[in-house]
Amino acid sequence: MVTQPLMYKLINQHSGTRKLYAEKLAAQGVIKPADADEMIKTYRDALDAGFHTTRPSLPTTNRRSR
Repeated sequence: MVTQPLMYKLINQHSGTRKLYAEKLAAQGVIKPADADEMIKTYRDALDAGFHTTRPSLPTTNRRSR
Protein backbone atom coordinates (compact mmCIF):
# COMPACT_ATOMS: atom_id res chain seq x y z
CA MET A 1 0.00 0.00 0.00
CA VAL A 2 2.95 2.29 0.54
CA THR A 3 4.30 2.05 -2.99
CA GLN A 4 0.96 2.03 -4.87
CA PRO A 5 -1.63 3.78 -2.67
CA LEU A 6 -4.00 4.73 -5.51
CA MET A 7 -4.06 1.22 -6.94
CA TYR A 8 -4.73 -0.37 -3.56
CA LYS A 9 -7.42 2.19 -2.80
CA LEU A 10 -9.24 1.05 -5.97
CA ILE A 11 -8.70 -2.61 -5.11
CA ASN A 12 -10.14 -2.14 -1.62
CA GLN A 13 -13.26 -0.50 -3.09
CA HIS A 14 -13.93 -3.49 -5.36
CA SER A 15 -16.35 -6.16 -4.15
CA GLY A 16 -14.90 -9.60 -3.58
CA THR A 17 -15.40 -12.50 -5.96
CA ARG A 18 -17.75 -14.36 -3.61
CA LYS A 19 -20.04 -11.35 -3.30
CA LEU A 20 -20.05 -10.66 -7.04
CA TYR A 21 -20.85 -14.29 -7.84
CA ALA A 22 -23.62 -14.43 -5.21
CA GLU A 23 -25.16 -11.27 -6.65
CA LYS A 24 -25.02 -12.74 -10.17
CA LEU A 25 -26.68 -15.98 -9.05
CA ALA A 26 -29.37 -14.03 -7.21
CA ALA A 27 -29.99 -11.83 -10.27
CA GLN A 28 -30.40 -14.97 -12.41
CA GLY A 29 -32.83 -16.44 -9.88
CA VAL A 30 -30.56 -19.41 -9.10
CA ILE A 31 -30.48 -18.55 -5.39
CA LYS A 32 -32.26 -16.11 -3.11
CA PRO A 33 -30.12 -13.22 -1.84
CA ALA A 34 -30.28 -14.56 1.74
CA ASP A 35 -29.17 -18.03 0.59
CA ALA A 36 -25.60 -16.86 -0.04
CA ASP A 37 -25.22 -15.63 3.53
CA GLU A 38 -26.69 -18.88 4.86
CA MET A 39 -24.24 -20.91 2.76
CA ILE A 40 -21.33 -18.91 4.16
CA LYS A 41 -22.59 -19.40 7.71
CA THR A 42 -23.07 -23.16 7.21
CA TYR A 43 -19.58 -23.49 5.73
CA ARG A 44 -17.93 -21.48 8.52
CA ASP A 45 -19.81 -23.47 11.18
CA ALA A 46 -18.58 -26.73 9.62
CA LEU A 47 -14.99 -25.48 9.58
CA ASP A 48 -15.21 -24.28 13.18
CA ALA A 49 -16.62 -27.65 14.25
CA GLY A 50 -13.74 -29.47 12.54
CA PHE A 51 -15.80 -31.19 9.86
CA HIS A 52 -14.50 -31.95 6.39
CA THR A 53 -16.01 -29.50 3.94
CA THR A 54 -15.16 -31.41 0.77
CA ARG A 55 -15.85 -34.91 -0.44
CA PRO A 56 -12.89 -37.18 -1.16
CA SER A 57 -12.08 -37.35 -4.86
CA LEU A 58 -10.94 -40.97 -4.68
CA PRO A 59 -12.75 -43.77 -2.92
CA THR A 60 -10.92 -45.29 0.01
CA THR A 61 -10.42 -49.03 -0.03
CA ASN A 62 -8.45 -51.55 1.96
CA ARG A 63 -7.36 -53.46 -1.14
CA ARG A 64 -3.71 -53.57 -2.08
CA SER A 65 -2.62 -52.90 -5.64
CA ARG A 66 -1.13 -55.88 -7.42
